[in-house]
Amino acid sequence: MLTTLAPIAGNLPFLQSVTIQGLSEDEDAILETMEYLSAAPSLRRVGNCGPAEAVARVPLEQLEFLSHSGVTGEDLLHIFSQMQRVPTGCALHMELDFEGIAEELEMDGLEFFPVISPIAELKLYSEEHDGPETEAVLDAMFSSMKLPQLQRLGIFGTPSDEESLKPLLWPHRSALTLLEGAGRNLRLLDLPDVRISQRELLDVLAVVPVLEYLLISDQLPEHHLITDTLLEALSLTVSSLLSSTPALIPKLSTLILRSLQAFTVPALLEFLTARTAAASDDFECRLACFPQHRFTGMSLDCIVSLRESLGERGGPGLLWSCGELDREDC
Repeated sequence: MLTTLAPIAGNLPFLQSVTIQGLSEDEDAILETMEYLSAAPSLRRVGNCGPAEAVARVPLEQLEFLSHSGVTGEDLLHIFSQMQRVPTGCALHMELDFEGIAEELEMDGLEFFPVISPIAELKLYSEEHDGPETEAVLDAMFSSMKLPQLQRLGIFGTPSDEESLKPLLWPHRSALTLLEGAGRNLRLLDLPDVRISQRELLDVLAVVPVLEYLLISDQLPEHHLITDTLLEALSLTVSSLLSSTPALIPKLSTLILRSLQAFTVPALLEFLTARTAAASDDFECRLACFPQHRFTGMSLDCIVSLRESLGERGGPGLLWSCGELDREDC
């Protein structure tokens, strides 16, 4: 391979994106191979499907996007080091082997060193997990991170049949501390496959006042996050806007609910009315129902009627959609 790559050494002025895969497992060979990408002044996007250490020779300081697949505990040590080198605004995506990392944490005493990083986006995907170990792994990661520029956070489970998908468990204390440090910047929170309680979610929303986009979900079989109580807490009313207690996420413009239908239609209607009335622009709400938990025709008619009445008054409108849950859309 090194002979084949020799002509490109120092001769990649226009390379903007690269995917790394199929590397030898020999550390010296990896580093020698990646040396060929060390001088690529236009490089902005790197997708790594090999050992995380391979990216060390890449000019991380100029990247806009970095992703790692099949991440182990040892890989995370390298990634934490890389996070300090990327520029402000960079997006970092990781597909994590939760089971393998949990074993390294427990059996090998793996510890992560503290890292302060200027990344703007962090998205975590599960390569494989059984459920309980996700809380320990996420807790260890979040406890070691400070991300003051974070604008977008997403945590996603293994793409699979909804019936067999086990949610990732929310490490509340460390996650709350992480988000408190980024709260004045966080605009997107995407938690489709995370088991979080109502109280925990409300704690989180209290520290992210500029949040604009929120995706939350009930979890099979019977974890009901989206209820009348939550919708009431998220409603913006005149009294809440005038009170000394700040309303939760007043800038919210898009809400996506993956639902087991544990709320009532009147509560939803009141929530939509209050949010749309207080919005400076159109308010969008998308409801994705788990199979066999669909809205009835009468319920849909009520919401369509509300949307029309809000539209007739002028000003911000309600963008509403409802359908069966499709993971490709969420």
